[in-house]
Amino acid sequence: LSFANGILASPDNTVIYVNEMLGGRFNTYERNLTTGALTLKQSYQLGIGMDNIALDQDGNVLVATQPNFIKLAIHLENNAIQTPSEVYSLTFNGTKLVTGEVVFGDSGNRVSGATTVARYKSEFILSGLNNPEMKICYIREKPQALKVTNEYSSDL
Repeated sequence: LSFANGILASPDNTVIYVNEMLGGRFNTYERNLTTGALTLKQSYQLGIGMDNIALDQDGNVLVATQPNFIKLAIHLENNAIQTPSEVYSLTFNGTKLVTGEVVFGDSGNRVSGATTVARYKSEFILSGLNNPEMKICYIREKPQALKVTNEYSSDL
């Protein structure tokens, strides 16, 4: 794993989700409830810096992302320079990704460098890097489809 930065268990604890901030991958592991052993089942290349992850009330995995590493690095040096933020919503059937959408996007005006996300009804609560406050943001009415490449599948 290349800088694992978000980890989450499915509601039934049989799937573990792990993202790699530097690797740009989102991985799903099958968890043996008796032994606790994890088996990598799928690895998806999202090609973006991912941060914390959370479940929404529909069981989708939300991912706070920073789509521009160069601007992110500049923002870390100078908080006055904004960096974009996006939120992805990933829908799984077990360990397999069914759909991925960009459900929030911002140039950095509202949330600069999103690091955490939570959903409440039709809103997100987001916080950003070097930002002392949280923001409430609305979900896009027309989410954009996410381009995802399956790099590994134990089912192939």
